[in-house]
Amino acid sequence: MGFFRAKNFRVTESRTIQFRGELFNIFNRANLGLPVNDLNSSNFGQIQTSSPGRLVQFALKFLF
Repeated sequence: MGFFRAKNFRVTESRTIQFRGELFNIFNRANLGLPVNDLNSSNFGQIQTSSPGRLVQFALKFLF
């Protein structure tokens, strides 16, 4: 689940600065990977990976 918001600020008639904020995994929910499926592994059936937690990023863009 992702969310983004952008706000434009006009500098001159033909130039604009855009501020943008993006949020991913807003609720910081665990997104687990697949379990180990190698029968010979001592970790068989265990989940060893997950995706990253909450991620927030900001950006400035100059439009001309």
